[in-house]
Amino acid sequence: MTARAVPGGDEKEIRVPIEFPREYLDSTGVELSSLSVDEATAQGTLLHVTQPVTKDWPANDVMPFNPDLYGAFPRVEAPSPGEPIVILPGFGNETGDYEAPFGVVDAAIATALRRRGFSVHVLQVERKDWFQVAKGLLSLAFWQKKATVDPGYRWYLDRADAAVREAVAASDGRPVTILGHSAGGWLARAYLADPKYRDDGAEGPNPNVRALVTLGSPHRNTFRDMVGTDRTGGLLGSVDAESPGARFAGEGVRYVCVAGRAVRGRQAAEKGQVQLYAHNSYLEVCGEGEGVEGDAVVPTRCSFLPGATNVLLDGVFHSMSRVGTFEEGTSNRWYGSEDVIDSWLGRAFE
Repeated sequence: MTARAVPGGDEKEIRVPIEFPREYLDSTGVELSSLSVDEATAQGTLLHVTQPVTKDWPANDVMPFNPDLYGAFPRVEAPSPGEPIVILPGFGNETGDYEAPFGVVDAAIATALRRRGFSVHVLQVERKDWFQVAKGLLSLAFWQKKATVDPGYRWYLDRADAAVREAVAASDGRPVTILGHSAGGWLARAYLADPKYRDDGAEGPNPNVRALVTLGSPHRNTFRDMVGTDRTGGLLGSVDAESPGARFAGEGVRYVCVAGRAVRGRQAAEKGQVQLYAHNSYLEVCGEGEGVEGDAVVPTRCSFLPGATNVLLDGVFHSMSRVGTFEEGTSNRWYGSEDVIDSWLGRAFE
């Protein structure tokens, strides 16, 4: 496969080789700088949506959104009527954020997907449910950085299974595509590999899942000798170790990892500015914040998986809400915006 860049001209899409950004090279742990994209496909494909491949950031460290660029993508339609999709919400999010953010059904990612002919099911969760994660704080494994999904996140995986089974039953047995937003992406990897959720209890991918698409998910934690705080108590690292990269790609599961390139972290930014928020968030996730690129919450370098189709979106933010809140809307585009969704959705059905 070849990397794609989409220009803002008459052509809707052209295929051109592009360099792997340093952020991506760091995330693979493999030195790829001397390889062409085609030679590096074993490590995953990178599709960089930009015009042209942008190397220079604006002076304010916020990458602008180019509506002409994203408008060049053809509308993606479901490959078959009622193709099932299950959305797994991010940490702190609730079902309504994906069904009717701030009470606006028309602005929801679920609505955008339904317009395209998909049958959409969202894991049922309220914000208060996330307090159950605190159960993990009582385990010795958490403080030893050896946490597992039990007990802090088992409730979430159980609900993910319920949503997947509901979607499969409603679509005459068709396997689903999971869209995992933020933490929902790496929790989906844990779900996909857990024998508990297979009827036969065997090892291997969950047969009810045909593809996993992650949106701004922190798949990797602290790098090398960087010092960071793993707020999952080692769980994120254990998921990555047990299901490295696109673990089940060879067994028929399609992996697509989408990352936004919207804000570069800057510690010297004034209090309340998104650049400072991004700096601190990136520092928490990967142990470094200054000059790090990401979607204002998760660094690009943590959002890709070797072996997956990795999509890098310029000017796209992490969430449907204003950075740093769950309660306020924003004019920023995010992964689920109506004019962004076609830039990555089709990759799950290629």
